[in-house]
Amino acid sequence: MGRGIMETSAWPDSEACWFLSQEVFRSLKQISDTIEECIELFPSLLQDPHEAQARQERFVMQQAANQSSNDTAKCVLVLQGNLIVQAELQIKIQKHPNTIHKTSINQDKPWVLTQIQDSGNFLAEARRKVREAAQLRQRLAADDAKTEPDVQLLRFIAARLGVIMDELMMVLKRGRDCLLSPRKKTIEDHLNSENMKALNPALPGDTAVSFYVQGHRLMLAVYHLVSQQGNMRFDSFLAECTVSKLNSILICYTRAFQMCQQIKNKLFWATKCNEVKNFRYAGFGQNSVW
Repeated sequence: MGRGIMETSAWPDSEACWFLSQEVFRSLKQISDTIEECIELFPSLLQDPHEAQARQERFVMQQAANQSSNDTAKCVLVLQGNLIVQAELQIKIQKHPNTIHKTSINQDKPWVLTQIQDSGNFLAEARRKVREAAQLRQRLAADDAKTEPDVQLLRFIAARLGVIMDELMMVLKRGRDCLLSPRKKTIEDHLNSENMKALNPALPGDTAVSFYVQGHRLMLAVYHLVSQQGNMRFDSFLAECTVSKLNSILICYTRAFQMCQQIKNKLFWATKCNEVKNFRYAGFGQNSVW
C-alpha cells in the first residue's frame, strides 16, 4: 500500500502565519485601547477612590415621556461614578392628596448604583483577558529570528487565542447587559433596600424609590402599595434623564465585542487554512489499487 498523506513541517499558508504572529496582536491592542477608553469614563470604579475621583455631574430628572399618570416625580441629582452623592426628590402620589413628599440624598450616605459597579467589575476582567492574550506575543519573540515559524507554537497560539476570545466576548456581553437589563426586584426588596436608608427624611412606609440604569438612561422609579378589594398590590411611575457617558460606554462595549468577533473569524479561517493544506501526497507503492 502507498504511504498515503503526511503532515508537512511548516505552516503552509503565509498569510495565516502572518496573522497569527503579527496582525492578531495589533488587533488585540485596539481592543485594549477601547476597553481603557471605557474605563476612563468612570475611572473611580477600577482605581483606589483616594487616588482617582470621578468627575461629578448634575442631572435633572423629569417625568418619563410614556407616563400618563397623575402621580409625579422630580429629581435633581449629582452623579459621581457609580454613586448618587446628592439628590433632591419631590414625589406626589394621588392617594396622598395635598401632600408632596420631599426627601434627599447626602454625600455621607450616597446611593450606590450597583449596575455601574458590576459593569466596572466586568471591564476589569476584560482588561485581564486582553492582557493574557497579549502575553502570547512574548512566546513568539524568541521565534522571530527564524526563517520558518514554529508550527506547534502557532497552533498553540491559535487554540489559546480562541479560548480567550470566547471568554472575553462573554465578559463583554455580561458587562454590557448590566447596563441594559436591570435586575427585577420585589416591592419588599425595594422597601427594605440599604439604599432606602440613604433618604432623609424617610418616605412613608408604603412608598419606595429606586434608581437604576437602562441603556443610556438613568431611571427613577417610585413604587407605592395600593389596597384593592382587601389585596395589596403596588403601582409605579417613572422619571428619567439621559447620561451621555452611559451611551459612550455601551458603544465601547459593542466596538470591543465586534473586534473580538473579527479575530474569532480570522482564527477560524487561519485554522482551516492549516487543516486544508497541512497534508501532501507522498506517492504510491507498487501495490496501490486504483
